[in-house]
Amino acid sequence: MHTFLPRLLTRALPALALACITVAATAAPLSAFTARYQVERDGAAIGEATVSLRADGGGRWVYRTETKGTDGLAALLGLSALEVSTLRWGADGRPQSLDYRYDQQGGFKQRSRTAHFDWQAGRIAVQEGKGRWDYATAPGAVDRHAATLAIAAALRAGAQQVAVPVAVKDRIEVQHFAVAGAESVQVPAGQFTAQRVERRDDGKTMHSWYVPKRFPVPVEIAGGDGGITMKLVSYAAQ
Repeated sequence: MHTFLPRLLTRALPALALACITVAATAAPLSAFTARYQVERDGAAIGEATVSLRADGGGRWVYRTETKGTDGLAALLGLSALEVSTLRWGADGRPQSLDYRYDQQGGFKQRSRTAHFDWQAGRIAVQEGKGRWDYATAPGAVDRHAATLAIAAALRAGAQQVAVPVAVKDRIEVQHFAVAGAESVQVPAGQFTAQRVERRDDGKTMHSWYVPKRFPVPVEIAGGDGGITMKLVSYAAQ
């Protein structure tokens, strides 16, 4: 999402994750799935996103979001973005990031970012373009993309407020979220009674609607970059 679409997802949805991980003995709290979204700007469809989670062996999981422009200027410029997080699950049922990659293509510029979490050394290494940053990990730190899964796990566990340590470009940023109530939400996938989750940090207001007993991802995301909204079209457990 940056100026394009996956950033909305990752900024709207960061969440909890605690650091003590014993992968071999830990069952994943979420099963593999594929979800598809319609991406809109000011009510008009401009793209689509596919979000998936799959086991990768050895206690590792791959969480992937691929977004592409299909209408309007986004299609004309050939905009697309790919985010991939490799993670593992902790004994507390929350994810721990291992690696992260973001690539944006289209228009007149390209953008990329990588992050590697070295939990044994207690360091996070980030590269974006020619810039490089290295800083200390923190208990519960997750990348901005894998945090989407952590908030779903927290909601399933009954959490109403969450302070999230998110590994951004040059530091750990603690982001704050709260369940603001239940609302009826209509999206292409159907009508749901969902929990509205709000982020209110640095004067920015983000909204996402979860049905945590059914889906590990939001049914709708709104706010942030350029009036972008994402609405669930389909969900398939695998």
